Amino acid sequence: MVSTSGARLLQPAAVKILMEKLLPLATLATPNLDETEILVEQTIRAPEDLRAAARKIFSRFGCAALVKGGHLKDCREAMDVFFDGKTELLLTAPFVKGVSTHGTGCTYSAAICAALARGQNLPRAVELGKNFITSAIAGSYRVGRHFALGTGAPCTRSARR
Repeated sequence: MVSTSGARLLQPAAVKILMEKLLPLATLATPNLDETEILVEQTIRAPEDLRAAARKIFSRFGCAALVKGGHLKDCREAMDVFFDGKTELLLTAPFVKGVSTHGTGCTYSAAICAALARGQNLPRAVELGKNFITSAIAGSYRVGRHFALGTGAPCTRSARR
């Protein structure tokens, strides 16, 4: 809906369809801060707001929520909150200084999907996704004037068969 830089990616009619038709079908929503504020119709300023927003997304749309707070002001860590109606996780990682990345949200979501495909349950897949994206950001390297994400940590296999 909204890029991390603040650019609107969907027109209002598309946002309405997303909220009314698509999110109720989703297993997991992974909004950034700007998207979260649209979904919950309130400003997110503090870590406790992330928690309330994750619960509100679950309540409103019926899907699990991973509210990504990596750009929350005045925080010392990249903080995300997951809630699926039963399990709540606070996922934190240190900020990596001097790195400016793009595509981390998409990569984070893809890592979660990969862990699910390998048999992990949703809370564990989210934890593995957080570990992967944290490692990928830490391993970022400069390509010209931009940064490319590093390879990240592999998602581990489920011990269950």
